[in-house]
Amino acid sequence: MKLGQLLIISLIVTICYSATISLFGQNFDTSATIISSSSSGLTGAVPSQIGLFSQLTRILLSQNSFTGPIPSQIGLLTALTEINLDRNQLGGPLPSELGKLSSLNALKLYRNRINGPIPTDLGLCANLTIIQLFENLLTGPVPSQIGKLVKLTYIDLSTNLLTSFPSEIGNLAALSDLLITSNLMTGSFPSEIGRLTRILNFYINSNSFSGAFPSELFRLTQVDQFRINSNGFSSAVPSQIGKLAAIRILGISGNRFTSLPTEFGALTSLIIGDISANLFSQSLPSEIGLLTALSVFNIGSNNFTNAIPSEIGRATSLAVLDATSNSFNRIPSEFAKLTALTVLSFATNAFTGPFPSELCNNPFQTLVMSNNRINLTSEITKLAPTLTLFRLAGTYMGGSIPSEIFTLTRLINVDLSYNNFTGTIPPGISKLTNLVSLNIQNNLLTGNVVSEIGSLTKLQLLNLKGGIFGGSIPSQIGKLVALTELDLVESSIIGSIPSELGNLSALVSIKLSRNFLGGTLPSQIGRLTNLVELSLFVNAISGAIPSELGRMISLQTLLLYGNYFDSSIPATVSGLSNIVNMHLFNNLLNGTLPSTIGRLTTLRQLFVYNNKLSGSIPTQIGTATSLNLLYLFSNKFTGNFPTQVGKLVNLVGLVPAQNQFSGSLPSEIGLLLALTELDFHDNGMSGSLPSQFGQLKSLKILLLSNNSFSGVIPNVISTLTSLVSFDISKTFFEFPVDSTTESAALCLIVTKCADGWVSSSGCSKCNGTAPEIIKSSGGSSIDLKLILPIVLLGGLFLTAVGCYINFNRQKFCPKCCVDDEEEDEEEKNGAVDL
Repeated sequence: MKLGQLLIISLIVTICYSATISLFGQNFDTSATIISSSSSGLTGAVPSQIGLFSQLTRILLSQNSFTGPIPSQIGLLTALTEINLDRNQLGGPLPSELGKLSSLNALKLYRNRINGPIPTDLGLCANLTIIQLFENLLTGPVPSQIGKLVKLTYIDLSTNLLTSFPSEIGNLAALSDLLITSNLMTGSFPSEIGRLTRILNFYINSNSFSGAFPSELFRLTQVDQFRINSNGFSSAVPSQIGKLAAIRILGISGNRFTSLPTEFGALTSLIIGDISANLFSQSLPSEIGLLTALSVFNIGSNNFTNAIPSEIGRATSLAVLDATSNSFNRIPSEFAKLTALTVLSFATNAFTGPFPSELCNNPFQTLVMSNNRINLTSEITKLAPTLTLFRLAGTYMGGSIPSEIFTLTRLINVDLSYNNFTGTIPPGISKLTNLVSLNIQNNLLTGNVVSEIGSLTKLQLLNLKGGIFGGSIPSQIGKLVALTELDLVESSIIGSIPSELGNLSALVSIKLSRNFLGGTLPSQIGRLTNLVELSLFVNAISGAIPSELGRMISLQTLLLYGNYFDSSIPATVSGLSNIVNMHLFNNLLNGTLPSTIGRLTTLRQLFVYNNKLSGSIPTQIGTATSLNLLYLFSNKFTGNFPTQVGKLVNLVGLVPAQNQFSGSLPSEIGLLLALTELDFHDNGMSGSLPSQFGQLKSLKILLLSNNSFSGVIPNVISTLTSLVSFDISKTFFEFPVDSTTESAALCLIVTKCADGWVSSSGCSKCNGTAPEIIKSSGGSSIDLKLILPIVLLGGLFLTAVGCYINFNRQKFCPKCCVDDEEEDEEEKNGAVDL
């Protein structure tokens, strides 16, 4: 007998004659009725030996890290009443053997990765009262056998991939909680739901149910929480909704309901109501005033019109009202009676004229009136000092920012953006010492950014974008130690970047682009190790890129293009270990491309074109394997292009044009299967076109003009069906010609009939006229039968010597010859202009 067999027999004998079994590093008596090891950090699979505990009634193993499927041996535990394996990482399907557990009361497997359908055998668990399978990957319809579980009181199948719910749901007369939120269910909801008169919590939101509002739902007269949000229910809300008098939480938002009945006022127990994002286009029913228990009411994103009904003053429990994006035009004086109202949004409505005085008697903490046509007046001084969030963006207000706003010293968030405020930022802003967010972008403010802004030491967001300040950034900005976002884009800022900016260690984003900033980039910027974005493009900053920049280990986006930096790229950029986009183009950078650039394994875009960089491209470029755009054109790079570029398998655009590269095209470029743009025009390169380029099936642009390339163009180029633009002018390439048959490559690349360009499929449609071959200038003769001579007539060329062949591959039609240098330059500028 083999050793393995002996070990198995030994194990069986040990189990049969032992009173204990080791599970999870613990010894359990085989007569145990409970296995409990919740939140114990257990890993691995649930062992199949669990099936040996024949007297087990409860499995309590929640909040561990179990993986793999639930073992089928669980079906042997016929005494089980409760399974708690929730909040693990279990996968695989639910075992059908669960159907053998006739004593099971509670099945709790939520927050796992269980997949596949719900087994029909689950309907055999006649004593089940609780099913919690939410947040898994269950698929398919809920089986009709679920209707056999007549003792079921609670079922939660939310956040799965289930597709339908059976009509047999109507058999579950004891059900109090039905939760199937966030699945893929479609069609109408089963009308049998009306039989479930004990339902308290009904959640079917975030599915794709459609059709009219199910009238059967109005039989659920005991329902407490009713949520059908984010479905496709349509038509009017029926008047029978008034029968749900016990309801406290109602959510019908995100549907297509068209009108709200007056019977809505019968929901006198309602505390939270969300009817937003529907198609209501009426006046708000005056019966809303009967909802005296209402605390939170969201009616936003509809088209309610006219005035807010005066009866709303009776809803004295109202604390939060969101009426954003409607067409309300008047607030009644009775609004002042809503003394519990602390949060109000009337953003994007139809209010005009002075700031509504009716809003000056409520103890607001949040007041949002953005995107209306109102004016700030002295009424603002009457606003409650409790106000912490005040938004008046896009209200067409003009004149100076009223100083009265600075009396609201509890303000945390102020948004006055997209208005017509003029003058300077008032020095009184220093009184708002609790400010966390200040947004006054896109106004007509002028002058210096006031030094008093340095008093706002709690400020986290400062957005002054789009002003016409014409002043400098004050050094006092260095006192904003909590600042995380600074945006002064297009604000006509002059002067230099203050070195004190380096004191703001919490900064995540600096945006100072499109201004008139000069001077140098202070080295102190390197202290900002939490900075993710540094955007300084299109200014007049000069001097060196400081080597300290390499300390910014969190930096992902570096935009320094369009300045006058005139140093080399510091080798310390290798410290930017999280960099994704590095745009240094349109500067005066010189020296070589540092070899340390290869250490930037997260770098996707490297733009250094239009500089004065020289020397060879370092071979280490091949280790920057995340690169997808490498733009090197218009520099003075020399030498052979490194073969290591073939390792950049994510590369989409490779543009080393307008340099001084020599040698041949690396065949390794053929490994860049994602490449769509390849441009080597205007260099000093030679050799043939590698046949490996035929592998570049995604290539759309191939520009090789003004080099010394030679040899026959490989036929495989004709297979590049995505190619749109192909320029080989001013090279010595030869076209392939088959003297006996029309070669596919010949037709594809050089066919021209007397009546115009034709595609490869159109070579026989030239009405008997022999096709001509257009060859690039400077090349040797290609003619076998189809040579196109270049003829001089009257001292002028009939065929331009410098013409290039620009293919429209979508129709397989080359374009006519044009001035290649001008068109190439325009095309390249258009392709990369950001």
